[in-house]
Amino acid sequence: MKVDTKLALFIFMSLLIVLPAGCEKEKPTSLSCLSGSSLLNSTDKKDKASLPLTPTSPVDQEEATSHFSFVAIGDNGCDCPAEEKIADRMLDLYNKHPYNLVLMLGDNIYGNSSNKGGDPKLFPERFDKYYKVLEDKDVKFHAALGNHDMQTNNGVYEIKDGTRFGIMGEKGYYTYTPNIKTDEKPLVAFFALNSNRMVEGKKDDEQVAWLNRALSESDAIWKIAFFHHPLYSPYGGHKPDIGFRNAIEDILIRENVQVTLAGHNHYYARMKPQKGIIHFISGGGGAKLREPEPNDYTACDADSNNFLYLEVYPEEIRFWAISPEGSTIDSGTIKKETLFHSKS
Repeated sequence: MKVDTKLALFIFMSLLIVLPAGCEKEKPTSLSCLSGSSLLNSTDKKDKASLPLTPTSPVDQEEATSHFSFVAIGDNGCDCPAEEKIADRMLDLYNKHPYNLVLMLGDNIYGNSSNKGGDPKLFPERFDKYYKVLEDKDVKFHAALGNHDMQTNNGVYEIKDGTRFGIMGEKGYYTYTPNIKTDEKPLVAFFALNSNRMVEGKKDDEQVAWLNRALSESDAIWKIAFFHHPLYSPYGGHKPDIGFRNAIEDILIRENVQVTLAGHNHYYARMKPQKGIIHFISGGGGAKLREPEPNDYTACDADSNNFLYLEVYPEEIRFWAISPEGSTIDSGTIKKETLFHSKS
């Protein structure tokens, strides 16, 4: 049978156009997170997996021996509608489940057309406008510095403004231990790093030595490190800085850090446990979102503005990632006994 060469060529080219959609690996979609009923909107008090225990007052919580609760936000200081929505939900949460602390994960003050990031002229409109209402309720803020905060004199104005940002080290790294103990040990200690000094090829031996010393001297039951640049991340946005990871990861493992909190990428992500550490990214505090794409390290991700609410107990940490609408993006429990490098 005589073959029409023009027809054969047409069919062949058509197959080249159609086949890749079914033969090539499709673009990954977001991995579902473990969301239960809404922390803010649920009225089912029997739902212990999704709702915290009866809240304590802000004054009593640090004196209690049961738990310590706090919020984490990142990449928020944009004076934009999403920042306002997140701040409103943070206040709603406080009114239902009071907490004592907000950790800021960097890019606390973005610049505008007239001023660079970290400029004190922007503090009233990009911090006070949204969070003073919480400060007035005696909620403490403790911040890490992001790359945008460094644009004005390497973040010095945020460092000096202890009332707003609570940065307790002149170079942007410090430790904070709430006054709540279990069996004579601090329930939780927080270690803030200035990751800007250890990314893009930079080394900071002084900060690394401080971290090693501060962690080894702490006998806290839970140790949580927070900083701007994530050690692990989904695809989409900024890649993890391997030099930064190499500089601190072995120390975090050896000294029993169980959780890290970071921003920089404008979305929510929870990574699979890496060498006994749970890594969160909460970079959706207000800035324009990016789309995450899961990789082998990713447990779940969401292209949503968000903040984290965590309750720390002696044997576990309960967490909720909350959207601007007050719905739960992700929630779960970190059992201390399941983290293989945890010490008794």
